Amino acid sequence: ADMDKNAALAQLGLSGGEDPGMVAKAYSARLATVQEKLISAQTEADRIHSQTQLSQLVEAFERVTQIGRYTSVRDTADAATSMRTPQEIAARLPMPGDTSIRMETGAVLSDRIEIGELLGSGGMGNVYAARDHLKEEDVAIKVLREDLTITTAAGSSRSPK
Repeated sequence: ADMDKNAALAQLGLSGGEDPGMVAKAYSARLATVQEKLISAQTEADRIHSQTQLSQLVEAFERVTQIGRYTSVRDTADAATSMRTPQEIAARLPMPGDTSIRMETGAVLSDRIEIGELLGSGGMGNVYAARDHLKEEDVAIKVLREDLTITTAAGSSRSPK
């Protein structure tokens, strides 16, 4: 069942009177915390719990901002629901300062994951080789395309370094 607006506001720690910039900032802060938990998950149960929290956070953000599955019906002759373009969504949501992570060889995420070479690109994003220094193993990281981050789990803002 979809969450109601009050539950969505509570999930984001908001009262409902915030402007779009404050909504984006609150979402960004909570998103970064959940992503940290997901990256550092030691067990399958912890990983699943963090993924569930991430999904709930994204749903709350979509509900409060009326994007994604909660996109408002437009004023059209037949009142048909239509998808907004990423540009329309971006215009509605001012972003807090640029906190994007530079995905380049040698960059280190969360003092743990060192980015390696680009392995491939696809319709949804890029896949990079990486090294998890905590577990001392090679991993792969899939990064969503920039133009898709506004309406997906990556959210309207990127994780801070």
